[in-house]
Amino acid sequence: MPKKEFRAKLKSMPDNTPVEVKGQRMTVGEIRAKEKQMLAATATKMKASAAQSKTKFEEYTARFNEKQQAKLKADNQKVEAEFARLQQTSGSTTQDSRRAAIESEARELSQRYKTASPAEKAQIDKRAGELLRQFER
Repeated sequence: MPKKEFRAKLKSMPDNTPVEVKGQRMTVGEIRAKEKQMLAATATKMKASAAQSKTKFEEYTARFNEKQQAKLKADNQKVEAEFARLQQTSGSTTQDSRRAAIESEARELSQRYKTASPAEKAQIDKRAGELLRQFER
């Protein structure tokens, strides 16, 4: 008899009905008790397996997060180093452009000085002194 039919007949039989299963005689109540016991054992195994899987997952997650944090830290250090390098480079570029501006103005003052009146020469001398102090900084 197929399993489906057997299970359907078992449901309708009282617990004290004797049956033969795989060559063994037992009552329907014993079969039901055995089935409950097997279901409980399977549920316990599944809970234990789920708990173990959860623990493993949490371990893997922690390791992954540690690796990500280490990678992020290394990447941030690279970015900070590059930023510092660029600031130094732009700082010297700023100084170079400031120096070039001072030199350009000094040449212009030198050209104007040749044809300037005595009052203008005094203003040019004053401005040349200011440029010299800026240049020395």
